[in-house]
Amino acid sequence: MENKEDMIDIDPVLILKRVLKYLWIIVLAGFIFGITAFLWSSIMITPKYKSSTKVYVLNNNLANKKLTTQDFQIGNYLLKDYKEIILSSKVLERVIEKNGIQMSLGDLRSKIEVKIPQETRILTITVEDTDGDKAAELANSVRDEAFEEIKEITKEDSVNILEKAQPSKTPSSPDIKKNTILAVGLRSTFNICNTCIKRSIR
Repeated sequence: MENKEDMIDIDPVLILKRVLKYLWIIVLAGFIFGITAFLWSSIMITPKYKSSTKVYVLNNNLANKKLTTQDFQIGNYLLKDYKEIILSSKVLERVIEKNGIQMSLGDLRSKIEVKIPQETRILTITVEDTDGDKAAELANSVRDEAFEEIKEITKEDSVNILEKAQPSKTPSSPDIKKNTILAVGLRSTFNICNTCIKRSIR
């Protein structure tokens, strides 16, 4: 049976008073951690930029007919096939050669993200790089080389440019604002919990 003498009687009002008493320390510590996170994100972490190009895929065999559920399934398979072609070694080797970049296939592939929004015929090719102009250049180059490969394989011109990649002036990472707020929040929460625990057991 639990001994009542060993139980800790916690008074929420008393804890709140003690937290308010040391509030300036909590705020100061949170502020210092926030400034540290801001400086670390701004100076120590290299910013990266994302640039995207969008293409519209149309199966010419389905262009002038009423689409069925099976046709949509075929279209989805086609988009997935195109995604694999975009990330294929053959396409990426062409991109490396055309742009004269010193980069392995694995490194280039890691910079590329291909998304297929549900229930659409749109492919989005996104490239992330430390240089915003280079990210846009690579995204457009990957799209163009993939187009050529798709034409060679399908013998059709079924891909159309919906949106060209443009250089981004805003870094995609690090998120300086988010990192700063998170650091302040975590440190302040830690300080409050630490104060509550220490004061409640005295």
